[in-house]
Amino acid sequence: MLIAHSRSIAFDDLNIARTVAESRLHEALAVETGQPVYTQNYADLEREKSHWLTAYQPSFGSKMASSKSQYQEEIQIMATVRAYYQVAHKVLFLKYLLVLVLR
Repeated sequence: MLIAHSRSIAFDDLNIARTVAESRLHEALAVETGQPVYTQNYADLEREKSHWLTAYQPSFGSKMASSKSQYQEEIQIMATVRAYYQVAHKVLFLKYLLVLVLR
């Protein structure tokens, strides 16, 4: 009996959370224009790229450290792509917040 009661409470909470999440998703999709988000904040882009270059560098104790220069081009590309998406996501998130506040 107690398990059934606990289960019904949990499912009620789950359904409420699902409804709220679907509502937020529809609001976010309504903001989308289908236009690509271009990164124009070059300071953030360079800072993120520097961060990800450091993060992607193999450590001295790893097997890849000895062949570090072999993968330098790939590491540059990975850092650039990750930085671009980090900054573009920030721009999109701020745009979404602005639309919600102005409604």
